[in-house]
Amino acid sequence: MSELKREAFNAFRGILEGEIEDLERHRSGSQKDASHAMESRYDTFREDAQALGAGFQIKLEQKRGELALIKSIRDQCIRVTKSISAGALVALVNGDGNEVNYYVIPGGEGKELTIGGKKYKCISPTAPIGKNMLGKKEGDEVKSKKPFEVVSVE
Repeated sequence: MSELKREAFNAFRGILEGEIEDLERHRSGSQKDASHAMESRYDTFREDAQALGAGFQIKLEQKRGELALIKSIRDQCIRVTKSISAGALVALVNGDGNEVNYYVIPGGEGKELTIGGKKYKCISPTAPIGKNMLGKKEGDEVKSKKPFEVVSVE
């Protein structure tokens, strides 16, 4: 097992847990707003707060599902492999010599981590470039708008 991968997994799990706490707080606030709103035929505040709370609830269930998924694949995510799969820390380089680092993890879209002094863009294995990376090894080409070469996989 890789300490770097364990650190990445725990950092990502912490991000999801923080997002869940924020969503719970916002949902609770919307519920309180809805229950304290005065009724009036011109006042839509109660309905707006209820709709907002319902939206937070949907997002909350989605994030809880993502957290449950990554917890269920924890061992896979921290195991060192030679090919790219969920949990892989990947370095790619394009034809211009620019290197980009990815952490392949379900629900990772748009998040960034700094692990071992390197910045990693989190990417889902179901994202277009994530799909193209799966199963690739060092030296393989990853097709995207520009082709990348896999420099390292951990």
